[in-house]
Amino acid sequence: MNLRHVNLTRKNWYLLVFAIFFLGVLVGTIWRHYLIYPFPQLIAWRDATRIRPTPPGNPRFAMTRYTHGIPVFADRLFYDTIEDPRLDNLLLIQIPRHHKDLISINTSQDITIYRLISDKNNNSIFDSWNKTNIQVNIIGPNSTHTTVVSKRFPPGIIDLEPGGPISSSPILIDAKEEDVDLVTIKKFPAIVNLN
Repeated sequence: MNLRHVNLTRKNWYLLVFAIFFLGVLVGTIWRHYLIYPFPQLIAWRDATRIRPTPPGNPRFAMTRYTHGIPVFADRLFYDTIEDPRLDNLLLIQIPRHHKDLISINTSQDITIYRLISDKNNNSIFDSWNKTNIQVNIIGPNSTHTTVVSKRFPPGIIDLEPGGPISSSPILIDAKEEDVDLVTIKKFPAIVNLN
């Protein structure tokens, strides 16, 4: 009788260890998915070597080559989790997530601009853009960017609206760095649609 009690206790002990292990994996997965402390800090330390200097005169903006894991916003560590290789090596203009001003770009060549958009935003400014089959998944607390649109532009100054109102739409450009200058940041004209 005593031996049977010991075997039953040992079996329960194994079940308890398995349950604790499974619960730990589940909590760790949720913790990593929602970027709870210390994951944002660990990502920032990992990405510290990737940060590029900002263009002169625009301290809130940065231009860099896009690769997997690069934050798409200048002020947030949000990045694409799908990592479609067609976006690699495009020129990324990192703008603040809640940017409201018009963005002017000067180009000396024909370029294709890609915008990453969220269904929660008012995307009517992108009605004339072409929807691509490139998938992205940039998760933020209020919106998730899942769609990529593109448009071809001739040389000259291009004025882009930031997107919104929930969050701005990141900008990717298929061009050489020497062909593109981030010229000025203009105040956003609410009634003018330049796209």
